[in-house]
Amino acid sequence: MDVGGAGAQTASRFTVSVVAHRHFGGLVTLAVDNQPLRRLTREESLVLGRALAATVAGVSVEKRIYMSPIASDQDFDAAVEREGIVLTSDSGEKARFDWTAVVDLAGRLAQEASPSTKE
Repeated sequence: MDVGGAGAQTASRFTVSVVAHRHFGGLVTLAVDNQPLRRLTREESLVLGRALAATVAGVSVEKRIYMSPIASDQDFDAAVEREGIVLTSDSGEKARFDWTAVVDLAGRLAQEASPSTKE
């Protein structure tokens, strides 16, 4: 990971995958290099992906994207900046995503939200 401005780190890697859960069915997990795992229901994953995509496209002028997923101990809290977003964990770790990475993340969240994704 590269250190970005204001002490935030540039996210060099993230993974989005689906895991089985006995109550929620498939949960979409988001792992970012320096942060705790986030678990999203498929619906939350789809909504978050849409919010990120709208921000990238300029359709949404939000300055903050926040979600408290029902199945996770970790919130999704991202500040929108000129160069991308800065995702901050509950304990303060920061990861920077440039707009290219945000587009990729939005697409992966939407893709994994599909019920046809294997669990």
